[in-house]
Amino acid sequence: MQQGAAASGEQRVVRVGFPQQEGLSEILADGTYTGYTYEYLEQVSQYTGWRYEYVTVEGSLDEQLGEMLDMLEAGEIDMLGAMSYSDALAEIYDFSVKPYGNGHTALFADNENAMITDTNIYRLDHLRVATNGPAPVATAELKAFCAMNNIELEIVECDGQESAAEAVSRGEADVVLGVDLSPIEGMHIVTTFKPKPFYFGIAKGNGDIAAQLNEAIASLENADPQLQSELYAKYIGGNENTSGLSADMVSYLEQKGTVRVGYVPGAAPIQDTDDATGEMRGASRGVLDYVSEYTGLCIETIEIPDDMAPGDAIAAYDLDMVAGVPHDFEYARNESFQLGTPYLKSLSWQIVNSSVDTSDLSGKRLAVTRDRASVYDEADNVVVFDTMKECIDAIDEGKADYTNTDGYTAPYYMASREYRNIAAILDASISNSVCFAFPISSDPTLLKIVNKAIENMPTGVVNTSLYGEVSQTQKLTLEQFVKDYAVEIVLVALLVAMVIIVLAVLYARARARAMRIVEAEKDRLEMRVEQDDLTGLLAVGTFRDKARALIEEGCAGAFFVIDIDDFKRVNDTRGHLEGDAALMAFAEALRKTFRNVDIVGRLGGDEFAACVRGPLSDESVELLCGRLLAHVNEAAGALGYELGVSIGVALIRGKERYADLYDRADKAMYRAKRNGKHGFAIG
Repeated sequence: MQQGAAASGEQRVVRVGFPQQEGLSEILADGTYTGYTYEYLEQVSQYTGWRYEYVTVEGSLDEQLGEMLDMLEAGEIDMLGAMSYSDALAEIYDFSVKPYGNGHTALFADNENAMITDTNIYRLDHLRVATNGPAPVATAELKAFCAMNNIELEIVECDGQESAAEAVSRGEADVVLGVDLSPIEGMHIVTTFKPKPFYFGIAKGNGDIAAQLNEAIASLENADPQLQSELYAKYIGGNENTSGLSADMVSYLEQKGTVRVGYVPGAAPIQDTDDATGEMRGASRGVLDYVSEYTGLCIETIEIPDDMAPGDAIAAYDLDMVAGVPHDFEYARNESFQLGTPYLKSLSWQIVNSSVDTSDLSGKRLAVTRDRASVYDEADNVVVFDTMKECIDAIDEGKADYTNTDGYTAPYYMASREYRNIAAILDASISNSVCFAFPISSDPTLLKIVNKAIENMPTGVVNTSLYGEVSQTQKLTLEQFVKDYAVEIVLVALLVAMVIIVLAVLYARARARAMRIVEAEKDRLEMRVEQDDLTGLLAVGTFRDKARALIEEGCAGAFFVIDIDDFKRVNDTRGHLEGDAALMAFAEALRKTFRNVDIVGRLGGDEFAACVRGPLSDESVELLCGRLLAHVNEAAGALGYELGVSIGVALIRGKERYADLYDRADKAMYRAKRNGKHGFAIG
């Protein structure tokens, strides 16, 4: 039996059985502990203050589990994770009141089999399933699943899971019946059903441990309801083959010709028609270009009338989909079309005439576009226009009082030089989303393909398109100049001798103003992509790109991963505003520690990273770590409470990859945590 190092000091040491169980509890080659159970226990320790002694034994997984159950019964360990509850077991062990996760009965397909996927399995007529012996409970669940989906089931009974996997390899079965917590080499999950909660088992007589554990699990559920889902996706859900396009999608694409996409113009910056080329432009165009690149689809865009609802337009113009549609389920039901995944999301805005009292808009004239008029059938004082631009024009001219729009359209028109009598108001209580509309069909393959592309689409695709629209509207022309300064020109014309000079000055000033707006908008969009909103450090995507470039150039000396210790406790005991203050204070400590030539970013939550320009010696890295710890201590003094960090460092020797350096630094950071926190380890 091998035991991890016990904790010292006043913290309670809890002995935890730690079998080598893939995805749940693993010890990597370098001694790093990982897995669903390990990370969940680390979260529990934020509430209990426990330190863990992880106990391991030799043997196969079944042998390890058998020995650890005996040790739990004898009180030689305090806890064991991933246990199923039963009344019989409850006579031998205590259990946590609540589960800390769920496993599922699962069907596994061979990695080389693209014919059975996570999407088409529900439409199969016949399915051959290899089982591990009779397996009466799991088989009953399987039969219920197949009956529910009208699948004819053929059971291929085998002697063990390895034999079942071989039956699939030989073509004697299509899938293997198993459990998602026990992955099968060379296979991936195509579906799961029948959740199976798992608990912590606790040695009898440890009521204080059980009480603290139950309280911590309840606190975690309240503080982070998504924790179990996130850990499942991180450690277990990876067995599902969800990346890329499935075989049925690829087959569809091979047979599909041109995809016809309708759009209503006059909705810049989301979508409009380019006056010079007659082609579609705007954010929707950028998304379609990405979808085409991702899938290989050939896309044709067709302008459709503004008074035609998406469902009617699909039928009238033989369209495959319509762009720029509000993601509104009631609207889709009423107009008979299906909604795709949103590709634009923002808060709601109102554009109002500057003279309108915005404290009470009841009785005021609401401007709406014709394609949305049916939504406001029962509303009073509704004025219908063909396009959003016509709505804005009417508000500016006093023919309507206000309109509702999104967080892209409102700033776009507010930045325009054309309007003098409008104002914009943010309504943070309502969100707006824009998506593609599809015909109601028994074959949703195109919808699934487009959704898959949007799920994988980088944020920059939309931002680049929006920036192009902002640049377009801010271009200053002589015609616009004359329109904006008509009065000035008339007055200046009376002073013939000054006409040329004054016009040139006004033109230069106006052009400079437009360029400033364009540059400011460009900076804003670039900042949104590149910079973390809270800390001002680089966002994770930008950090990764810049760090990877520095590493590939051979100019990097060390890679740091830094995690704030017990940060969840700060949020839970002091509130999220204080938590934000701690993150900002720590970001300032990072700025004081590292140089401008180094790359520093926030990876998410309380995890940060730095890629330091080198070369660096071990001594230099130790000095940097000591300097950061000192700056963190200063920040803690200013905050008025204890703040610690664990630092992991990977020294760069020769040619290395970003992923490998991050992995080494991350593992070193966890070693620093196990060594007592608020310190560093070099890998």
